[in-house]
Order: sequence, then C-alpha cells, then structure tokens
Amino acid sequence: MTINYDIWANLYDTVYEDVVDDIPYYIDQIKKPDYEVLELGCGTGRVSIPIAEITSNLTALDLSTQMVTILKEKSMQRGLLLDCVIGDMRSFALDSKFDLVIIPFRGFQSLLTVSDQEQCLTAIHKHLKHDGKVIVDMFFPSLEMFDQDSRVFYDVKKIYDEASGRSTLVKHKSSFDTHTQVIQTTLVVEISRAGTVTETRYADFPLRYTHPREAEYLFLNNGFMTKNIINNFTNSVEYQTSEMVFELGKIT
Repeated sequence: MTINYDIWANLYDTVYEDVVDDIPYYIDQIKKPDYEVLELGCGTGRVSIPIAEITSNLTALDLSTQMVTILKEKSMQRGLLLDCVIGDMRSFALDSKFDLVIIPFRGFQSLLTVSDQEQCLTAIHKHLKHDGKVIVDMFFPSLEMFDQDSRVFYDVKKIYDEASGRSTLVKHKSSFDTHTQVIQTTLVVEISRAGTVTETRYADFPLRYTHPREAEYLFLNNGFMTKNIINNFTNSVEYQTSEMVFELGKIT
C-alpha cells in the first residue's frame, strides 16, 4: 500500500491549516534557544515553522520531496533557519543526536506494520541523547468511527476564508481492516466560491491504529519508557478520547 505524499503536499495546508491546538504544546517543549530538535514527518511545516521561530537547531525530515520543497519556501519567506531533510523515518542516518524527537499529528501511524514501527524506533534511539525526550502523537478510533458506512463520504469540516471568499469542504470515507489494524481513508476536498464548486481533489491514505497498551509495549520493547500520556493536549490519562500523545524517555 503506497501513499503518494507529493499529492498530499498540494492538499495539506488547505485541509489542515486550522489545526493549531497542538502548537503551544510543542513550543513548550523547547527548553532553550539552542535546543536540538528532530521532527519526523514534518510535512509542509505546520509544526516546524513555529518551532523554528524559537530554536535555531531544528532538523525537519519528510519522505516527500514536494513537502520539503514547500517547507523550504515557507522558511525562506520568514527568514528562518532549519535543516530540511528528505528521508525515511524508518532508516534515516544523521550526524547529530537530539534533545527532542517529535512525530506530530499521527505521522507514526503512516508506518503500516510493526516491523516498520520498530525500524523507526531503532533509528530514533540511535539519534536521541541519553536524557532526551521523544513525543509520538497517535489516535485510536472511536466506536463511532468503526460503525461508519465505508461506502459513504462523511463531512469532516468546512473552512471559510473571508479574504478570498473561498470555502473548503473536507469529506472522508474509511474502511477498517481489524486484522492488520489499517484504516484506508479517501479524502475529498471541495473548493467553492459564491456557492459554486470550482475544484475537487481526492487523496487516499492508510493509517495503522494501535491500542494504547499495545503502543506502550511496542515502545518498551524498542528501548523507550512511556513517561506520560496526554489526551487532546491536556494532562488527562483517560483513554476514551481519540488523541494520544506519548512522552517517552530513552532506556540506556
């Protein structure tokens, strides 16, 4: 199952420009101006740009050449310094060790097998300082998601831009493989002006969901202790909410 990340590059900012709730959390992790940070699955810089505004030692890695190209353009426009790297989070090899490694907004779930996940964690372990921290953001589907009809497109959100008069409607449909724990999703993005649809784009992507306890064992077996689990960027440890942010420490 292959994801065309370059197609996503041209959709990402349109679909996720309103996702900002996690930004203060990541900024709060930067403890000093020269903090060495590695972001895996950086995309077009939704999280990278705010981090680069407060530390000069950010390395942002993504598999998509187009994603990284867009991030470079954004950072140049803002006069920001960051190291943009095209690479695979399962097999990257850099000449640095980091204080903080982050995989925001479900990027880890693009790894569709346990083997892929373990390769990623091994690479992270090699690049993390002994007292460093790892943050992995994932989600576990709600019962309502499992009950959705896989043939039906459901509205996700509608975004209106007053300056341009552009309205963006995002819809999706998903099917679940409970054996492999892979969710296959198709997104439809409809862009309208004055009530008329002017553009429709489609994007397919799979994600692998992992139960919280399963994730803890995965991390433990690959050299990381789960120090904290944050749900929806609060300090709750309640597993019923969908977003799960794992804060990990290195076992040496």
